[in-house]
Amino acid sequence: MDLEYDNFGTDAVVNKINEYIKKTNEETNSTFIRIAKTRIEKQLKDSALMTAIEREFGNKNQKDLYKSLRISKPGLSKSLFEPRCRGIRKEIEADKWQPKLPMEKLSVKIFEQNARWRG
Repeated sequence: MDLEYDNFGTDAVVNKINEYIKKTNEETNSTFIRIAKTRIEKQLKDSALMTAIEREFGNKNQKDLYKSLRISKPGLSKSLFEPRCRGIRKEIEADKWQPKLPMEKLSVKIFEQNARWRG
């Protein structure tokens, strides 16, 4: 399973990385080059999404993605998932929540299996 690709897709992840690049460039007067989605997609048959992005960022900028942009992989995942969390909260308040992302569906499945096991 490729967490970022399976749950958010190439567009959302590349866009989020490019937001971090833009923010870092503005805050630190850096000149990091943005990531092109088409270059990442070419690498996906051989690599996980984040591996392809890390490699592309390194090739373009000669720097480590996470150190350069001052983010962590868990921090990136959190920033990608936060909009869905807000949606889940609204859906629950309206009593209309349905799991949409693969990670949500897996969580429900695990919960249901454990609930049956416990009786």
